[in-house]
Amino acid sequence: MLRIDPLTGFALALLLPCGADAQSGYAAAPFRDMPVALAQAAALERMKVAAQVMVAMSGSAYAGIDDTEAGQDDDGLRAGVGLFRSSLAAVAPDIGERLDRALEALAETAEQGAPPAGPAQDVVDLARQAERALLTPDRPDAPQVEAALMASLLLDEGGVAESYAEAVQGDPAAYLAGWFALARVNALWRGLAGHATPQQSAEAEAMLAMLGDLFPGESPPPQMAAYPEQAEAPAQQLVGLLETIVDADLYPDRDLVGAVARVRDIAAEGCADLAAGDAGAGREMLMIATALYDRTVAETLAVLAPDLRVAIAQGLQAVRAGGSTAAVRVCPDLLDALAAGREAFES
Repeated sequence: MLRIDPLTGFALALLLPCGADAQSGYAAAPFRDMPVALAQAAALERMKVAAQVMVAMSGSAYAGIDDTEAGQDDDGLRAGVGLFRSSLAAVAPDIGERLDRALEALAETAEQGAPPAGPAQDVVDLARQAERALLTPDRPDAPQVEAALMASLLLDEGGVAESYAEAVQGDPAAYLAGWFALARVNALWRGLAGHATPQQSAEAEAMLAMLGDLFPGESPPPQMAAYPEQAEAPAQQLVGLLETIVDADLYPDRDLVGAVARVRDIAAEGCADLAAGDAGAGREMLMIATALYDRTVAETLAVLAPDLRVAIAQGLQAVRAGGSTAAVRVCPDLLDALAAGREAFES
């Protein structure tokens, strides 16, 4: 039986969001109902931002600045493809092949030190096409989906709030990532504003203006806030307001029991694909499971059951890195560990 000492229990109480029985009663929960599609859409959003950062870092305003981080953006561009490559190949193989070629051209251009504007714009355009192919824009739940993407762009790793914190610590590429992510947030908001009441719209505009003051232009301002978390409060407030506007739960980690169950379901689907010989689909689902696990439950599980957290992380890594036959052998232990993780949150 799991035992938690008082200090750990107190820390856990601070970390745990509302549980399944404390749901706030929203009509929709896009992160619960379509976690795979949203993970893929968020990966495409990050890809577009990273491509834009590479172009901006090559401009005169950033001349002489260490571009190590911009090079890392290229790595991030290619890593994100794994979350949607197989799905895109199934519905729009031509777009997938062109996107792969554009990413390769962008990497080669960056290595040669040439201006990457052309290949980067190709990546942005093809990522938009991939988004439309994977996530139909005229679906009836489009407002909730767009609000969920706004939440990801505001709060996820590499989003507006985190990018500002890293920019305050001296990372110019992070500032650019936040700048471009916020531009996308503003664009998505323009599509959602019609669903808001006048008061809600005014409050949302106020939060966006606060964030805009932190990102006043494409180049970092001479003086940035001394407090790295300055963007966190308006970003969180905006997501909370969006929940009310679209009547949807926009926090994938609000229900940790449900989150770890979704991770297990997605991992189980990936394992089944591997067992059936579909390595592409299997690895894609396991990458999505890993991303969701890291985003929602890993941090809290590290406090609640650190050994279990390590076992799950190692299992996810093993099934993604090994050959299909070896991965299938690891899958039962991984799924058992995820089931135990759910039990740990329920106890």
